[in-house]
Amino acid sequence: MGVRISPPVQSTFNQGNPMESIRQYLKDSYSEFMHRVTWPTWISLQKSTLVVIAGSLVFALAIFAMDKVITQVFDFVYTLFA
Repeated sequence: MGVRISPPVQSTFNQGNPMESIRQYLKDSYSEFMHRVTWPTWISLQKSTLVVIAGSLVFALAIFAMDKVITQVFDFVYTLFA
């Protein structure tokens, strides 16, 4: 039982030279970044981008509509008591 530390992190916690630890950490990070990361395909990235843009537009239009409705309600209430 306990916490599992991944190998790149374990190699950086030695009690030796701190600069060597930093250098090893950067080397391991670069290796993981270049060889272990799975990058999305160009088509997948484009589809995801379109989903985010469409969702953002829908959300912005909903906020705009709510703002207009609330503005109209408050204007009506202000005219009643003004």
